[in-house]
Amino acid sequence: MRLIWRLYPTYLIIICLSLCSAVWITSRTIHSTYYEVLKQDLIIRANVVKHNLALKDQPLEIAWVDPLCVELSKTLQSRITVILINGDVIGESDTNPSEMENHRDRAEIQEAIRSGIGMSIRYSRTLQKNMMYVAAAIKENNQVIGVARTSLPATSFEKTLNSIYYSIAIGGILIAIMSAIISLIFSRKITQPIEQFKKGAERFSRGDFNTKLSIPRSEELAALAKAMNRMGMQLDNRLRTIIQQKNQQEAIFSSMVEGVLAISHENRIITLNRTVAECFGIALEQSIGKSILEVINHDPLIQFIQNALDSEKPIEGEIEMDGESKRYFQAKGAALMDSEERPLGAVIVLNDITRLRRLEVVRSEFVANVSHELKTPITSIKGFVETLLDGALNDEENAKRFLRITLKQSDRLNSIIEDLLSLSRIEKEKKHDAIELFLQPLAPIIHSSIDCCRQKASEKHISIQSKGMPSTKVVANAQLLEQAVINLIDNAIKYSDANAEIRVEWREDDNGMFIQVIDQGVGIADEHIPRLFERFYRIDKARSRNLGGTGLGLAIVKHIAYAHKGGVSVDSEFGRGSIFTIKLPRAVNVNHIQSPLFF
Repeated sequence: MRLIWRLYPTYLIIICLSLCSAVWITSRTIHSTYYEVLKQDLIIRANVVKHNLALKDQPLEIAWVDPLCVELSKTLQSRITVILINGDVIGESDTNPSEMENHRDRAEIQEAIRSGIGMSIRYSRTLQKNMMYVAAAIKENNQVIGVARTSLPATSFEKTLNSIYYSIAIGGILIAIMSAIISLIFSRKITQPIEQFKKGAERFSRGDFNTKLSIPRSEELAALAKAMNRMGMQLDNRLRTIIQQKNQQEAIFSSMVEGVLAISHENRIITLNRTVAECFGIALEQSIGKSILEVINHDPLIQFIQNALDSEKPIEGEIEMDGESKRYFQAKGAALMDSEERPLGAVIVLNDITRLRRLEVVRSEFVANVSHELKTPITSIKGFVETLLDGALNDEENAKRFLRITLKQSDRLNSIIEDLLSLSRIEKEKKHDAIELFLQPLAPIIHSSIDCCRQKASEKHISIQSKGMPSTKVVANAQLLEQAVINLIDNAIKYSDANAEIRVEWREDDNGMFIQVIDQGVGIADEHIPRLFERFYRIDKARSRNLGGTGLGLAIVKHIAYAHKGGVSVDSEFGRGSIFTIKLPRAVNVNHIQSPLFF
């Protein structure tokens, strides 16, 4: 119920009770006062009758008393009756006294005989209406010999009193109406500020702290309004601080590489960051408050979370997640405490170590491949040297053949070492931004690369064609870029049949600079393409060694492209040939060669 309907009826009840009490007291006072005034008036009239009777100085007899009563009644405007001590009526202004009954038993007569004055209000059987009687004792020689009584009809003064009561009632009603209106106004004045306070509190609950409460005139309500305004300002500041801290925490959580997951003791998610949501393919906002079993279907993680909830000490572990590609996470769990060091649950931090694992695998494979690639020529060299030492040195023909094989294996060993050193040098210079890049024409670099490979191509009757704009310029290290193009042309020559054709094309568009080496060789199956640019990766190991490859040529191309802020890709169809593409950033549109640019 609204406050005004609590206050207003209370005011009305108080006003009505007060008015009723006032009307009752006033009416009673007026009634008693009027009756007293009327009594005194009738006493005076009775005394006037007594005085006139005393002037006659005769015994009280009906013969002269009755006419006197009639005469005095006209003057005093009241009914006059004279009664002897025995109750006989000897004078009456309104009727024949001889016809009237004995009045000794009348209350006012008895009281007048006893105390000198008597009064009563009763129904007159003679006049058949209510009358007010006042009787005064008539004495002679201090002895009561009769009673002089005056009376008036009660209806006359009752009408007067009723008119007074009516006026009082009308006035009371008018006062009640005015009081009700005034009470309503004052109630509204009290409740309106409270309504404003209510609306202000609702705005505060919605987070709107810009509108201040108006200050009422009442000292108490003004103090309340000021206190609420201060509260709103403090809530605004605290809410801004909380929102800022929340945004900062969300920003930190979102930007963290590690996955963070907080779980309550009821196995419900308290919070999680975007990394966890992306790893396990769950909705970020919709997951809060849900059971971990509803959201994540990964038994090793569920078990780790349970262990973290049950353990009093931090725990660590490793979680493997299957999918399109395996992922590995280093998991750490610790108890989650509130500000009073009471346990709330557990917080889990997941660090993605998939790349480290892959690097370990690559490193392991690299060591194994290097060992294998070096072991083959070394074993061959060692075997032929031991054969020569065992006596084959004296056989000139076999000795020369063994030495030629040893020389070939030494050259192969040297090529592997040079390619490894080249890769190491490119990676080191790229890491330390020490590779010098110049703005220069691209055509001379392409032509120089083709010239270096023509001798080898002519041995297989392979023609090399070039196509591109002579004016095209590129920001590059000429020596490294030439080496990359040579490696691609050399690779195309190795895997192309005799009398084939190789094309080297270059072009520039809005997306960058593109150098393509197109061959008509054996092509590459789809399953080999993702690993084609890895160190020592060979599609056909036996054929690659027979062709003199080290398994590092395409890896060198990849790192040279990366060093130029570009990349390399291959588009191939098995049995139809391959297209190797080096993509470089667009050159600066200037007409002269710039000073070195360091990346």
